Amino acid sequence: MARPNYTELRICTACGEPIADKYLFDIDGCAWHGSCLRCSVCLTLLERQPSCYFRDRHVYCRADYAK
Repeated sequence: MARPNYTELRICTACGEPIADKYLFDIDGCAWHGSCLRCSVCLTLLERQPSCYFRDRHVYCRADYAK
């Protein structure tokens, strides 16, 4: 008997592709590949930053969020 597949891939908010990576970033219910998680203003990669900020479905680095 076939086993049901319980692993559904999430779709990346930035690129629209399925996320099959070992890790995904989930911010307020939206998912990103690590390589797609960038500040909406300066495009800094946020994958290794200690924090990021989310407003109106856009992600920001600390500096751009404060502006």
